[in-house]
Amino acid sequence: AQKNVALTSGTVSVDLSNTPEISAPPTNPDAEKIWTKYQLGIKRNLPELVKKYRIKLLNEHPESSYAIQIRIEELQASLKKHGLTTKILNEIEALRVKHPRNPDVISLLSVPAQLILKQIDDAIERKQLESAEKTLTFVTSWNILSRSKLKKRQEQIRQIRIASLLDEADSLSQRGKTKQADQNLNAALRLGADPIKIERRRKELPINLIRVLIKQQKFEQAGELLLELEMKRQYAKELAELYDLLLRGKSKPKWDGIKGLIQQKKFQKAKQEIEKWEATGK
Repeated sequence: AQKNVALTSGTVSVDLSNTPEISAPPTNPDAEKIWTKYQLGIKRNLPELVKKYRIKLLNEHPESSYAIQIRIEELQASLKKHGLTTKILNEIEALRVKHPRNPDVISLLSVPAQLILKQIDDAIERKQLESAEKTLTFVTSWNILSRSKLKKRQEQIRQIRIASLLDEADSLSQRGKTKQADQNLNAALRLGADPIKIERRRKELPINLIRVLIKQQKFEQAGELLLELEMKRQYAKELAELYDLLLRGKSKPKWDGIKGLIQQKKFQKAKQEIEKWEATGK
């Protein structure tokens, strides 16, 4: 239940970046003595004494290099047994913030960083981009992953965002929602989308709007837009098709009425309607 914590917990939202590093004090003879007893207890298989000196060292000399070493070993064992849980990640981050330049602590980050990277990849695949981006920012602050690995994920997120914006723009354009579609195109452009592709889609906006208006039988609005396009002299290839579509759209209700008369076998009435249409265009 606590797995995938970098994506599901609130851990990454905690800003500890300004916390000053707590430097390990000079080697303390008492701490060194306790550490030696702790090591001998391990060597001689005396678990009660190992536990006693471990607790004593952590309580009395919590910032000593020996205490840091113990916490690192415990975290490594927990990682191996449980994976990257919320609790473990919180403990790792707390230790890192206190001792960001400690080489043993930096070494500890290697395994959880790779696990977090896998979570980011999974989130990208599921298109959970905000979560992936937030977690990527978090693990970047550890400064242990290569720039190329981080940049690769950033680029994947960027490309998915662009593709999503373009798909939505196409959908909006097909429904005649020109303004919203144009907003999506601008957003994609700001993310670095190909300007040529953006311009090609932008050029299609008024054409799609005219098609929608004709389909909705808003012939006057469609005609006005067609005249505006013709005045711009930018849509020579499309104009003929659009004018034809407009005329067919305007005539469709009339034809439907005539076909209805024919189906009802009111042939004389149908003939009269055709003759009237040919004579007046109405």
